[in-house]
Amino acid sequence: MTKERFIEERNRIVSSFEPSAGHDLDGMEMDLYLHLTASNIVDDSSLEFSRSDDANALLRARCVLKSGVALEEAVKELTHIWNERLRYKYFEAHDVRLENQSVLLDFVTQIGVDEFFVTGTIEMRMQPS
Repeated sequence: MTKERFIEERNRIVSSFEPSAGHDLDGMEMDLYLHLTASNIVDDSSLEFSRSDDANALLRARCVLKSGVALEEAVKELTHIWNERLRYKYFEAHDVRLENQSVLLDFVTQIGVDEFFVTGTIEMRMQPS
C-alpha cells in the first residue's frame, strides 16, 4: 500500500467512526507490549508508550532493537507481528517506512462494522552507536 493510499484509508475511518478509548485502548497497548517483547528482536527495557487525543495518532510505541538486528529483519518481523497478532481482523491499513535508522509502521485498524478504530505508530530504532 502506498503512503497516499494509507492516508486516504486512515482519513476515511477517522472521519466516519469513533476512536478507541478506555479499556479498549488499554487492551491494544497491552497487546503491543506483549507481542513486541515476545519478538526476540526488541530490547524489552526500551519499550515506551505514549497516547494522544489526535484521532490520527492515538498510540505510539517506541523501542530499541537488540544489538545486531538489521533494519530489514525488523521490517519483516514488525510487519508479521502487525498482520498476524495485532491488527483487528475486520479492517486494517498500514504503511512501513525506514527513517533515521528506524523502522516505523503507521497503522489504522477497525474492530468491526460501524465500531471503534485504533490509529498509531510503532517505531523500532537501531541501537545507538
